[in-house]
Amino acid sequence: MAEANPFMTLERARNTYWLKTNYKPMGVLFDNGFLTQSRLEWGAKKAYDSAIRDACIVLLKQKQVSTKKLIEKGKLPRNIYEANAVIWPFSIHTGRTGCTMGELIDNRDITKRDLAYAIEKAWDEQVRTAAHIILRSQLGMESEKMNEPKGTLKVTANRSFMEKQIEALSFKKGAFWGTILTTCTILFILDIIYMGVTGAIPTLIDFIVKTKIIGFVSIVIILSFFMFMANLVVKHTAEKKIDDYDFQIKNHKQGRDGEDKVIDVMRECLDGSYHAFRNLVLPNKKEDMDIVLVGPQGVFIFEVKTYNGKYENITDDWYFCGKKKKKIKDSPTNQVKRNAAQLADFLEAVFN
Repeated sequence: MAEANPFMTLERARNTYWLKTNYKPMGVLFDNGFLTQSRLEWGAKKAYDSAIRDACIVLLKQKQVSTKKLIEKGKLPRNIYEANAVIWPFSIHTGRTGCTMGELIDNRDITKRDLAYAIEKAWDEQVRTAAHIILRSQLGMESEKMNEPKGTLKVTANRSFMEKQIEALSFKKGAFWGTILTTCTILFILDIIYMGVTGAIPTLIDFIVKTKIIGFVSIVIILSFFMFMANLVVKHTAEKKIDDYDFQIKNHKQGRDGEDKVIDVMRECLDGSYHAFRNLVLPNKKEDMDIVLVGPQGVFIFEVKTYNGKYENITDDWYFCGKKKKKIKDSPTNQVKRNAAQLADFLEAVFN
């Protein structure tokens, strides 16, 4: 077993908090039996938090000391860990004395036959009981099974409907601007060609040469005026459309961030017995289901919204509570009910 941080005393170990799945002082969990040998061994090796690892090592050593004291007092072992701490009395089988049964089993110095012999022949009831517990364990008949920590929430993520919408809207926005710029460029080129065909360009050059600075400045002012007017026209016609694209993109990004936050909360609260599927799309369906959570209690569907302001729902209807109460067009309750019905139909078709 690895050594714990020397500053991790027994008191500090007992006051260290366990994982978020059962966020309590480890001393409390140790005393009420939650922190079993297997959980402590798992924590000592695999816990991400170094404080939890060190605390597990300290508590494991404390458990070993307590077990040893229990056995030394002649108490009967109650589980495999206490049974392994019992001293093996038959040196004739091993050629060694003073060794615990656990040490001899680990080194393969005693076999199932030796354990059966101890159950039948040992005069000490403590030895007989320990041999019986260990033999049952080796034969796969141990009554108490330790529940290993199940790890963290599993998440399977698909490319979300919102991400697709963001990409599509960004493309439309770029295409819209591109169309405007291309149109302006084509008109400018056509204007130059027209001026060249009609002879306006030589006349313009002749005017600039004769008037010098005044003519050049006049041309610049006229061009600037036309560009300014063109910009106003383009901005007036395009601004509303661009703002609409930006607004939709912002809403979709907020929705995606909201789903991320829900998944983060689930990771803190749920263990590896749960599996979350993000943005699940059923066959022949376009829109996705935000989050589908599968766990021991069943299958749950989440419709995530990132609304601002105050809302209330009455049965299946949702209302925005501003200066005037306004009914939301597409109720989240109806959405999640619709998704639940579709998923139920899909699962029934697959498994029946």
